[in-house]
Amino acid sequence: MSLTNITFILHKPQLSENIGACARALKNFNFNNLSIVNPKPSFPNDKIIATSVGAKDVIKKAKVYENLETSLSNLDIFAGKTFDTFQTDLVDYSESEAQSLATAFNGALNYAQNPDGWLLLEGSYGCGKTHLAAAVGHQRLLQGDTVLFITTPDLLDHLRSTFSPRSETTYDELFDRVRETDLLILDDLGVENPSEWAKEKLFQLINHRYSRRMSTIVTTNSDIDGLDPRLRSRLLDIEITHIIKIVAPDYRSRRQNERKQVLSRLHMYVNMTTDNFDPHSNLTYDEQQNLRRAMEAALKFGSHPHGWLMFVGGYGTGKTHLAAIIANYRHEKGDEVLFITVADLMDYPLP
Repeated sequence: MSLTNITFILHKPQLSENIGACARALKNFNFNNLSIVNPKPSFPNDKIIATSVGAKDVIKKAKVYENLETSLSNLDIFAGKTFDTFQTDLVDYSESEAQSLATAFNGALNYAQNPDGWLLLEGSYGCGKTHLAAAVGHQRLLQGDTVLFITTPDLLDHLRSTFSPRSETTYDELFDRVRETDLLILDDLGVENPSEWAKEKLFQLINHRYSRRMSTIVTTNSDIDGLDPRLRSRLLDIEITHIIKIVAPDYRSRRQNERKQVLSRLHMYVNMTTDNFDPHSNLTYDEQQNLRRAMEAALKFGSHPHGWLMFVGGYGTGKTHLAAIIANYRHEKGDEVLFITVADLMDYPLP
């Protein structure tokens, strides 16, 4: 897991110094994401900045929430996942796949306008389930609803954390906030590896919202038949649940491949092969031997790429040519290859 995906939650801090010290500690360990729930001092203030000592960037990007429920939600991570940005007419989708996406889009949009009962989104990784769930969440936020968007593993982790002696939130307080939120979005149900305790807590949560017909969205790429029978019976109750099964390929992988093709500069070096690698006749014997060893290392790595291979040398010594030989060979073998300069990589705009 990337450190950029980890967020620390500071619950009801009483002193400015504590907030600053917390930010400094996060910065020391290369963490950057801080959420602050209902702080007593005004935020930010000069004392917080002063005690953060070099972690001003952590303070600047920290998010402040009124309550623990909203701080747990991951919906802000998917700020760009709206109905306006959801695509259903991609040219390389089959007619049935495009129709499946259009049906899912319309079903989610209808639910966003009238969130009665439950919405179950089924499908493989990258088919658009999370995008549509987030789009509904954003729509309901605009209508004034409280929305909790969270993956099932994260929810269970948060519940377990309340049993820590240092936790300032009781289990009952957190569990009550989750089960009473206006719209609960449980992303990736089924990817967790639940203990008996976790199974029971999930059932209590889902059963509470089921019996009260509270607005709930569940996404899953798992076989529904493999879920806890008690959960399955409630998820598949057509009296309360609108079930949408999305049949479409992984959109993210397709986009990543497209971006890699645009990024890669391998086409510029397609003529760099072993046949035209010139060890330079004007080199000394030792230098020629060095290049031959480099060529042997390149050929060996190209045949069996394992680990890393690093070429070090001055301008025009053959580093790029040898790297291109490997890249072209692996490309011919069917491997996905990204060949790019560091400068181009750093300049390329993020999606």
